[in-house]
Amino acid sequence: MSFIWTLSWPKEIKNYAPETRIHERSNLRGFLRYLYQERAVIRQDLSALIQGPPVFAQSNPPRFLTLEQTRKLLESIDVNHPQGLRSYAMIHLMLSLGLRPGEVCKISLDDIGFQKKEICIPDRKNAIPARMPLPCDTLKALAGYIAWERPKDPGHRFVFCATRPPFKPITSMAISLDTSACFRKAGIKGSAYWLRHTYAQNLLQSGASIFEIKEMLGHDIIKTSNAT
Repeated sequence: MSFIWTLSWPKEIKNYAPETRIHERSNLRGFLRYLYQERAVIRQDLSALIQGPPVFAQSNPPRFLTLEQTRKLLESIDVNHPQGLRSYAMIHLMLSLGLRPGEVCKISLDDIGFQKKEICIPDRKNAIPARMPLPCDTLKALAGYIAWERPKDPGHRFVFCATRPPFKPITSMAISLDTSACFRKAGIKGSAYWLRHTYAQNLLQSGASIFEIKEMLGHDIIKTSNAT
């Protein structure tokens, strides 16, 4: 039996930044997939019904970091602090692979091939798993966090955890907030998606086609890559 499920968003939603709306919709989709796949509380996957407004051509181009800003951001992170080492690894993943916060939070220890220097991203927005090479700096950042700061037995295989007991897996919203805090500390006004845009810009400048960028970003339609 077919049906239409509608959600009534609070009127105050218009006061939230576009990035916040995107993250909230992503969290709701993940929760619905969890209810369907893990708990079998609902009989069908309703996550696809959570849709945002249509994305039209942007009047302002996506913002990305310059080489100097990238250096300043990474150097401002205190890697001697547990949360700093975690932030350093997460930002490297988003910056060097163009990952979304929602993809970073789902990475497990089993997805990382340290010997092959590659990582598997099983749950992408376009539903196509990706196996990507890990740059040396990103590999070192991940290894440093896992070896020195990740809890030895947090009770799960997710790479990134809370810094305090019970060491639950970090959420995409927490990654976004953590990244924004790193931007502020570096004196840069930006968000986690700036890192993704920077990755796309670097691909473009290196000569990659828009179709190659689409595949690397995990987009399902080419128009999204044009907007990014």
